[in-house]
Order: sequence, then C-alpha cells, then structure tokens
Amino acid sequence: MEAETLSCGSGAVAAVVIATRRGLICAKTTTVHNQAGTPLVVSPHSERPPGRTYWISGPVTQVFEGELA
Repeated sequence: MEAETLSCGSGAVAAVVIATRRGLICAKTTTVHNQAGTPLVVSPHSERPPGRTYWISGPVTQVFEGELA
C-alpha cells in the first residue's frame, strides 16, 4: 500500500516539462510549490541535450531508515 507523497520530485519535473512544452512557462529555472509547502527548484542540466536531464533542489528530510538482512 502506498501513501500520498506530498513532495514528489519526479512529479515536479514532469509538471515543468509539460508546462514548458505547452508554452505555459519559458524560464530556465522554475519553482514548483507542492502540498508539503516546500518549494522545489527545477532547472535543466546544461551538460545534456535540452529537455532530457533536470536538476531538482530543495530541502531534504530523512523519513525512513532500514537494514537489509
């Protein structure tokens, strides 16, 4: 069973890619505001072909720790 992820990095990138392709945004760096209330900054990685690789920056919180036996 999965619970809702309030700060989904892959979802933030997907939203930026689609909005860019639809012409809704044109900035290279975009701030995405999520339900967790923590803004994520999404920007294309300049060393790769345009629109293929993105960087995400924002705060990180450890939510789980485990050990494989």
